[in-house]
Amino acid sequence: MPDDAKRPYLRQPALSPDGDRIAFVYANDLWLVDASGGAARRITAHPNDDSDPSFSPCGKYLAFVSQRTDGGNLYIAGLEDNAPPRRVTTHGGASGPLAWSPDGKFLYYASGISALGGAIYKVAATGGTSIQIAHDPMEGHYNAAVSPDGKTLALNNNGHQWWRRGK
Repeated sequence: MPDDAKRPYLRQPALSPDGDRIAFVYANDLWLVDASGGAARRITAHPNDDSDPSFSPCGKYLAFVSQRTDGGNLYIAGLEDNAPPRRVTTHGGASGPLAWSPDGKFLYYASGISALGGAIYKVAATGGTSIQIAHDPMEGHYNAAVSPDGKTLALNNNGHQWWRRGK
């Protein structure tokens, strides 16, 4: 058997703000390891998939998407305690990759909650009602990134070119 076949499938790496730790997905759970190497520590252990880890700006929390409730809600795990992850959103639509606001008070995420194309939403990191930031029923919005000053939101916009004639 080649050496490559023995390597675990590690995916979706996220680097901590200070560059000292890496969160990643292995076997549909979240893990944390020092950037310099060493043994990884399991952050989540659940039969349903956890994915898309994202460090808070202070590096003390890890936000992620989990399939443990209604198709993909956002959760936050504290990295300095052993408390169970806390659910942030309570919708039935899948959530996509997310970003933190620079002050750590909000999470931005992509979702098809409205069932009319994708949209970008903002929710308090403590939970609550999500606020729609960008949406177009004929487009898909995803991959939100917040500027360092928190004043600008960059996102990908892709969808069906309904306005084009022909092929």
